[in-house]
Amino acid sequence: MAFNDSNYSLTANSVRQAELRMGFGAAAILANILIAAVFLSTSRFRKQYQMFIALAFGEGINGIASFLTGFMRTGFGLVEHPVTAMDCLLKPHVIPLIIGAQLPALCTLALSIERFVAVTTPFWYRSKWTHSKQQLIIAGCFVTTALSVAVAFLSSAHYGEEIRAPTQRLCFIKQTTGPVYSSMHYALVVVFHLCAFILNVYALSQGTYKTVNRGDSGLIRAEAPRIRLILIISAFSLILVAIPNTLLWVINLKLFFSPDVSTTLLNNIGYFFVLFSANSAINLILYLCLSRDFRSRILEILYVKPLLKDISTRLCCRRADGEAQ
Repeated sequence: MAFNDSNYSLTANSVRQAELRMGFGAAAILANILIAAVFLSTSRFRKQYQMFIALAFGEGINGIASFLTGFMRTGFGLVEHPVTAMDCLLKPHVIPLIIGAQLPALCTLALSIERFVAVTTPFWYRSKWTHSKQQLIIAGCFVTTALSVAVAFLSSAHYGEEIRAPTQRLCFIKQTTGPVYSSMHYALVVVFHLCAFILNVYALSQGTYKTVNRGDSGLIRAEAPRIRLILIISAFSLILVAIPNTLLWVINLKLFFSPDVSTTLLNNIGYFFVLFSANSAINLILYLCLSRDFRSRILEILYVKPLLKDISTRLCCRRADGEAQ
């Protein structure tokens, strides 16, 4: 099979896509390192926010995948000759692409299930939903992702006997694992985020109903800020993650689009996956805006809060001295 690279060259468009993915990938890595550092900074945070730590880990891997994909797209990872699917799978960016999509989706779904349980059965949740149960759920997310990666290797081994030239001379999930696994991958990532969003909407509506109409204000009201936080996280994920994955899923199944349109979309798919990378970085902004615990703790770490407190104390002392005189 002769290698045909006529469908790809290092054009200004491809370089721009690569630079954007590298930039947003680096931002996602730094943002999630900071998020994890804040949530790991105290014993209370480590227990209370351990599922958010797992989410930050998954989003950080997605940032790494985005950065590596952009880097490989600049020419360092272009395939110069036909390869097997397994050769593609072993490229440094492919496994992070799989993990970085599936692990955050599972963690977001797990967080949403937790909020759903907290609202629908608040007394059981407070008495039975222990930190060890959270750790089991987190372990389940990681094990499920690991099993999916193992299935990807099996699919690649089964699919990889034929020698082929990867699309655009760059290895993607479809070229490495085949149409069946890749279609399931894209579909499940979207479905997980959709289910998470629906659960959060239901939890928030139920919490509001119980607080207003039944007077269950104590336990339910305590959960409301976290429900709103996870709802907004899942809403952004649904929009920013669903768009590129749905496009690839539809292209994979050869639905709706003509071959020319599919080729055009594939040539510009990097722009859509910039949204995917941005989603991994945006959680830092959401935590700063919506989580008082996170905002207060990061100010303490940056020594802003103690400094403001010291300035306030000095001003109060000076005012008291002036009044005494």
